Amino acid sequence: GRRNLLLNMSNQAPNEIEKLQQTATKFRSIYENNEDAILLTHSNGHVITANIAACNLFGMTLEEMKKTNRQNILVYDKKLTQANMEREKTGKSKAELTFKHKNGTTFQGEATVSNFTDSDGQIKDCIIIRDTTQRQQAENTLKESQQRFQAMFNYIGLGIAMVSIDGKI
Repeated sequence: GRRNLLLNMSNQAPNEIEKLQQTATKFRSIYENNEDAILLTHSNGHVITANIAACNLFGMTLEEMKKTNRQNILVYDKKLTQANMEREKTGKSKAELTFKHKNGTTFQGEATVSNFTDSDGQIKDCIIIRDTTQRQQAENTLKESQQRFQAMFNYIGLGIAMVSIDGKI
């Protein structure tokens, strides 16, 4: 009985270890290859680790990221206050926020924050940041184009009709 149980457990242990290693490899791949910035922070905001995308987004090395905290990479404004209140209330938040690059420039990003309790009982935050600068520039360009078209349409002194290629109005 007991000997068979020990033999059975020793045979399963390598399989379980292999499964854990495969799972760890999958998650590391997601973390390292993600185009979005991923930060793991203590509840006080101190950065524990960051992926390559986060380092690139903020213009810092991993060592520099680990020496900073949320307060150094965020612009404090009404949107951040609201996001922090939501996170404290529900444990999660998603908001468009203003971030600070190492060189002092700012940029807009969409941040998703989830807090959790780790295996040591410590509360930590997982923060995923997507740089929305290009999207916002495209939206602004489209908006300006629509405004120019509307102004032209409103002030033109001629009649205008939209006609399809086959001549239908």
